[in-house]
Amino acid sequence: MTVPARDAGLRASPPPWWFVALVATCLSIAVGGILLNLRSAPRAVQGLKIDPPAVKVTDRVFGEAEVIKQVYTITNPLKVAVTVRELSTSCSCLATVPNGKTKPPFVLEPGDSAEVELETITRATGDPDQSYAITVNAEAEGKPLPECVASWSFQVENSIKAEPARITILNIRAGTPVKNKLVLYTNAGEESLKDYTLSVSKPKLIHARLVKLAGSSNTEVGHRYQPRFALETTIDAADETVSGEIEVKKSGVSAVKIPVYCSFTQPYNLRPRKLDVQGPPGKRVARRVFFESSEPEWKDVEIVETSRGVEVELRQFDATTREIRLTIEIPRAGGVETSRNLSVVLAGKDKSSRVAIPIRVEVARE
Repeated sequence: MTVPARDAGLRASPPPWWFVALVATCLSIAVGGILLNLRSAPRAVQGLKIDPPAVKVTDRVFGEAEVIKQVYTITNPLKVAVTVRELSTSCSCLATVPNGKTKPPFVLEPGDSAEVELETITRATGDPDQSYAITVNAEAEGKPLPECVASWSFQVENSIKAEPARITILNIRAGTPVKNKLVLYTNAGEESLKDYTLSVSKPKLIHARLVKLAGSSNTEVGHRYQPRFALETTIDAADETVSGEIEVKKSGVSAVKIPVYCSFTQPYNLRPRKLDVQGPPGKRVARRVFFESSEPEWKDVEIVETSRGVEVELRQFDATTREIRLTIEIPRAGGVETSRNLSVVLAGKDKSSRVAIPIRVEVARE
């Protein structure tokens, strides 16, 4: 006889009541813990708003040493007052310009706004693309708020510069040519000397030429720009002052302008300061010139230069009375002609002391 299995045909009996109660209690505790944690979790702290959050200038390229500005608006969207403690920038050359209450620290009430202004002077740094940032540090109810940051980007051209930026030479003895040297520098990559040309406002008095730098010239420029060329200049003494300008052009376009100013001193005074002669063509007119010198007297005098179109002869020089006698020939030209640009240059035998005397010639009608 076959014995049936012990649990064959038996149904699973339900769990006892105490087991069901235990499972329900555990589920209740777990769900309650989750809800409690959700209620007690810290919310994300909100901060100030800044507008515009990013400014990118794309419609122009700024030149060197331009003053540019950008205005931002800071708004308090919170339901409590906020104290702005600091406005910081990403570069010391960039600074906020306080206007009234926008000078930190200041308070923004709920919903209030304030404008802050950034200002900088553009500089070519080798990379035309430049960017800066402003950061607003604030607090509410004694607790710091998240930093509020805005950006500002633009482009600056890389053009050649001069070091020093101008030529200023004072109180040079008259008749002494003045030589000077400048360094031209840039950070715009390799430059070719043949791409550059010079233009001088007074080519008869100011002479300039571009040359390659010799040896190590990095020390001649006191910043991170890369020296490229040297500009050698010579200023001729033709008056008490020489004032003009040297313009450096790249591919025909102006790159930098260098102002020039040089003053000369005369070691003597002349009487008269200019000579006026009149008469018919070919007439020889005698004139006398006296000079007062603070240096040892000239022992002799000679004419070292005369303007084209005027004939001047030195007839006599008296070192005791300091008198110079000249004979000037009226140009052989018809009609009446007047020139204010003629001159005669006198010098001692060593030619170290020179003096130019302007001559005004009037040719009478025949």
